[in-house]
Amino acid sequence: MSRALLVCHRRAADAECTEHRIARLAERLTPDNLVPALPQIARRDGVVAAVFEPSPATAVHEVSIRLGATTGAGSLWWKPGAKAPDGCFALLRADEDRVELVADATASRTLWYVLTDDLFVASSSQRAIVALLGSFEPNHDAAAWMLSSATLGPGNAWDLRLAPVPPGGRVTLDRRSWRLRAAADSAPLAPQDLAPDEHRRRLEQAVEAAVGSFEHEPAMWLLPLSGGIDSRGLLLAHLRAGVPADRLRCVTWGRRAALEEPGTDAYVARALAERFGVEHRYFETDVSDEDRDVLIDRFLVAGEGRIGHISGYLDGFELWRRFRAEGVHGVIRGDHSFGGAPVRTPEAVMQNAGLLTLEDHFPGDARTWFDLPRQTLPAEFARGASESLDDWRDRLRQQFRLPAVMAALTDLKTPYVEVVNPLLCEPVAECNRHLPVELRTGKRLWKEIVNAWAPGVTPARRPATLPVQGFLDDDDMLERMMDELASGDALDALGPGTSRSLRASVYDRLERRRASSSKPARAVGAAARKLRSVARKLRHRPPQIDPVVVAFRGIIVTRMNAMLEKDAAAFADAAHS
Repeated sequence: MSRALLVCHRRAADAECTEHRIARLAERLTPDNLVPALPQIARRDGVVAAVFEPSPATAVHEVSIRLGATTGAGSLWWKPGAKAPDGCFALLRADEDRVELVADATASRTLWYVLTDDLFVASSSQRAIVALLGSFEPNHDAAAWMLSSATLGPGNAWDLRLAPVPPGGRVTLDRRSWRLRAAADSAPLAPQDLAPDEHRRRLEQAVEAAVGSFEHEPAMWLLPLSGGIDSRGLLLAHLRAGVPADRLRCVTWGRRAALEEPGTDAYVARALAERFGVEHRYFETDVSDEDRDVLIDRFLVAGEGRIGHISGYLDGFELWRRFRAEGVHGVIRGDHSFGGAPVRTPEAVMQNAGLLTLEDHFPGDARTWFDLPRQTLPAEFARGASESLDDWRDRLRQQFRLPAVMAALTDLKTPYVEVVNPLLCEPVAECNRHLPVELRTGKRLWKEIVNAWAPGVTPARRPATLPVQGFLDDDDMLERMMDELASGDALDALGPGTSRSLRASVYDRLERRRASSSKPARAVGAAARKLRSVARKLRHRPPQIDPVVVAFRGIIVTRMNAMLEKDAAAFADAAHS
């Protein structure tokens, strides 16, 4: 439930001023349904380290911080240059000679950093860095990727100057020369020619060892149980590793009605819990009756707008606030590096990874209605000359989907609770890299293992949560989006062409709804005719996604840019003094 910040000053005497500024940051970074706690701050030799919302699961040693969890005892996780531990973590560590940032093999907890002539700032919060810099430089590439993929895209931050530590990466500042060195350690796929039974034995052992090696008290953690394979596998792996059933606490959430609908996550999860005799609670997460703008802003404060997937949080984060109020330390999630769904085309690989561009959604000249930069992929994301589509798919999952999508979903939860992902531990990931493609694709081997552990329980066919369209597709919300996309903030963040195109999509939906219910159209005159013209052009080239969902992502871009501008302005005088 923590966010971390580390600031290294080139002139050690400047650190005292930074310490005072950090104390003011806590209220800005805390969602409005929580009471801000005083940050835990340490200062030594020109380095200031801070933990916002300190948690029992977060470790601090002098001015070094560990977010997440490591496995085994005796690790020198806090010492720059020391071997990286195993687990799901982000490390910020410093001494008198160096500052070092370390990401685990999948960058399951994102660290951002920037180096200036006077400061090195690293944090799990982009907003904290922008505030301490006292200025904001919008990244229009991130805006384009948010519209097309609901993420910031490969290697992007909201601010042009910020960069993420890559999977398996180390970023090291030599404090004497004031030079930065960045290195990544991405392990390649390396299938081994072993019998399927041997691959199965190795993966079973690795998973059981992973869940048993974290230093946490199971009774203080929750295991979210869905109707799918991954959370079910985690539950069974804990039981197989010797954790008593009465020490495991499982939870599921979703619509009130889903618990009684056969085939939903909620229905199947309850049946699993009853079968294995573990505690199980179901939480209703129907849409909160709070104002919609409040819900959206809370979503953006919690996750800093890295991901557009709001549908699981439409209860206004009441579920996560309640977990925290109950003293829960964290949740045990089932993010994984197993293989993806079968693919037959390069386009399917991009879709599997979540790397679709605006041109994919709006082909031809319809793309010209969006005056944002053309989206390009880093060279290292390109398919290798002899690389199969399946291998490319799984490599992109490691290079992009896990650090950009799954880590962003983790960020949404960490203001409230800690998160750990045992299936991302290195021994499990190593087994996956050694699997032949036929055992990787579609998680075939992992599914066979879990189904053998718990035969006869059919996986869920549909989620228990409300789809985002149910939140967006009513007159009130559509009208709010129309107004906001015409605002000065939207024009600044998106550009006039993009703003007009997104408004046209929303207007088109609003007109259609009113036509079906015989309500009069809202807009009249020249403005309405112009929006109709744009909407017709976009409609004639059907996008691969609901255009109103794209428009909502435009709201995310607009509000995040405005939020970051305010963060910078609030600290600008101190930053430049």
